[in-house]
Amino acid sequence: MRPRRKMPDRFAKSLTVVPSPGTPAKSANTERRKLTRYPFTAAAKVTETNTQTSVSGRVSDLGLGGCYVDTVSPLPEGSEVGIRIEYEGLAFEALAKVVYALASMGMGLAFTGISPDQINTLRKWISDLGGEIPEESAPTSDSPSAGAAEDVQTIKHVLNQVITTLMRRRLLSESEAAALLRDLFR
Repeated sequence: MRPRRKMPDRFAKSLTVVPSPGTPAKSANTERRKLTRYPFTAAAKVTETNTQTSVSGRVSDLGLGGCYVDTVSPLPEGSEVGIRIEYEGLAFEALAKVVYALASMGMGLAFTGISPDQINTLRKWISDLGGEIPEESAPTSDSPSAGAAEDVQTIKHVLNQVITTLMRRRLLSESEAAALLRDLFR
């Protein structure tokens, strides 16, 4: 299980979580991602499915399970949305849910529906970023190497998060972060 990211106190007071109507606000550090995300920059358009409200933004990280979209007008937490990401002449479209939203900053999306033809585009992008695509025949807990393989994946996951955080705080450039991630996932 992935450890929770603790938000520094100096940021916790300045961030506002945008709750969905009728839903109590949650802390911004309740994220529970199950799949690794990779630094990624691409244009995105997110459309709320019920009201057709659209916001434009920039994807700053991407994984098989979802993405983060930088936007000054995030949609409320819990919103069901469609997302379109355009990158290097390809487009990816999926259904998603807003898992968390930070006022004037952006929103984390969890993919809820991806068509088979679209999953190939997503897998290609992640592979190009140096990410490992989970295999169908991953080691089980009964195999002798499962513990060691799980430890390596945990270490890679933590390093990925450190690199992503350094990039978001502008301590690493996107090209430096991409180079480190390529080395990490070789």
